[in-house]
Amino acid sequence: MTDEASFSWVPQEHVSNIWGQVAPLLKRVTDLSDGRFEVSDLQDLILNKNYMLWIAFDDSAIIGATITMFQQYPRKKYLYMMFVGGVNIERWYSIGITTLRKFAGDTGCDGVEATGRLGWERVLKNDGYTSRWKVFDMPVIRSTEEEDSHHGV
Repeated sequence: MTDEASFSWVPQEHVSNIWGQVAPLLKRVTDLSDGRFEVSDLQDLILNKNYMLWIAFDDSAIIGATITMFQQYPRKKYLYMMFVGGVNIERWYSIGITTLRKFAGDTGCDGVEATGRLGWERVLKNDGYTSRWKVFDMPVIRSTEEEDSHHGV
């Protein structure tokens, strides 16, 4: 077994064959999504919505998974790293980032972007990422039917 793992895109027709190995690696990530995603949602996005699965692997197992998609803005196109999960990230992070940057360049992207927990900022800044903004969220207030009738809603 080598120190550095390999990193590769998984063609859509092969995703179901390896999903049983990938799903546990992404479970922790979906658990941190505040109910936005379950692991089965990620599989659906890959199989039906043009999201891409990338895996890190060594001689014996899949040890990491990344899900990306193209994000088209009015004036720029980015490869968006949406989910990253796995074990022994020090063995595959560097090859993963390099592979994704090359893929983004080869597919006409202007850059690679990611969202993640604040701890990722420490990791990503060493590879040239800039934290341009933070995402803020808050729960909504749901009115009861009685309150709705008083407010004309």
